[in-house]
Amino acid sequence: MKRWLCGMVAVAWATVAAALEVINLTDEMHVSGPKLKPADLEGKVVVVEAFGLTCPPCRAVLPHIGDLAREIKGKPALVIGTHVWQRNDEAVRELLKRSKCNYSVYQQFSVTGSPRINGVPYAMIFDHKGQLFWGGHPANKDFVAKVIEAIEAVPVRHVVGTSLAEGMALRHCKDLERRLLVGQNIEPALETLRQRIQRGGEAGEEAQALLKRCEAWIEQSDAEIRETLVSTPSKALLLAKTFSRTVPSRAAEFQEAIALAAKNAATTRLAASRQTLEKLRQSAAKAPATRRSLLPKVQMQLKQLGLQGEAALDTDFQDVKAQWEAFAAELSQE
Repeated sequence: MKRWLCGMVAVAWATVAAALEVINLTDEMHVSGPKLKPADLEGKVVVVEAFGLTCPPCRAVLPHIGDLAREIKGKPALVIGTHVWQRNDEAVRELLKRSKCNYSVYQQFSVTGSPRINGVPYAMIFDHKGQLFWGGHPANKDFVAKVIEAIEAVPVRHVVGTSLAEGMALRHCKDLERRLLVGQNIEPALETLRQRIQRGGEAGEEAQALLKRCEAWIEQSDAEIRETLVSTPSKALLLAKTFSRTVPSRAAEFQEAIALAAKNAATTRLAASRQTLEKLRQSAAKAPATRRSLLPKVQMQLKQLGLQGEAALDTDFQDVKAQWEAFAAELSQE
């Protein structure tokens, strides 16, 4: 299974859809692995694998599902096992342990509106929008390929300075990797991709996949700026700044609204706070051993944020505050 997933890396993915509507994702129905909440499924590819305790084909495929769960860890995807026969948690946990399955498993877990399962083992893949992407036997030769296809379709949100080609094993378009950096003009490189697509062949196919990745980022960024302009304008300010440098020809679409938001002193202060938080998060990611040492800085930022005087019910202010508090809680637990 590793050969299918090699070359993919863990980056930050944008949430683009509400969580799936699910049944029995509760502590009472939890059998094994990490406990989940519906929000944990938001914007992710969700692989659901149904099995029965004494079903020989189910037992045979479980180790491979365990391998898959480990390979996609850190990517915008997760595996959820659902035991659909008579409940026997202790025996199921023992089977999962022998099969090296560490993913989340629930009794009678299901997704609202999904097809009825008439036999096990059976797997379903739900894409990041919550739509059924594929269903079938998990030993089917297309299963892993479909999981990868669904993951690669998740719009990516790279930080400034990283390449939109990150995670792709390029052969014919490797020369464009450093010309597709977020925060610098990528439009000349996009035109080069279109020219290579016209030539066809393997190079054209690779160029098509890379162009699709870039266009997904552009459209997702566009949508996120529009969505945040009203509710969290400080976030929109930062997003639009990066977006306009990356695809200058699209900048005019937001110029008037962004200019208006930038005239608001409170909005610009909150934008600066968000930028500081992002830098600290990047610092923590680069040097995990020093993460906890950042806590005093985070607490100081929270204190300063509380002194800025924004209205307590202001959505933008509350969002920024919640982001800082979440980061502080994350560091405190380490």
